[in-house]
Amino acid sequence: MNEYLPVLKNIGLAARARKITFGSEMTCDAIRAGKVSLVLMCDNASSNTAKKLISCCEQNGVECYRVPIDADALANAVGKNKPLMSVGVTDANLSVPVRNSILDMSNATSSQKVSESEV
Repeated sequence: MNEYLPVLKNIGLAARARKITFGSEMTCDAIRAGKVSLVLMCDNASSNTAKKLISCCEQNGVECYRVPIDADALANAVGKNKPLMSVGVTDANLSVPVRNSILDMSNATSSQKVSESEV
């Protein structure tokens, strides 16, 4: 879990700044409105959720990463009690450290930028 800590800390920082959308519905709505610059999806998200988010991201030119973090850890990082399958970062400046921590983590684990053909 230590290799995921920078990602969770950066997501937590974005959440404290109120620059996060929670869940697939809210995130897709914000993507369509042009407010999201980066999407994180849990590794255990269902195939329907993944397909929906990835499709929405591809249509609107938003980066989407599937990270090996479970829904409970993601929810805990943003201060939610219920499992959370996805979050969207709505601030371009805050998405940079999140993206960098994901890319650093992907060198050591299986984090990956996803596309619709991979679901």
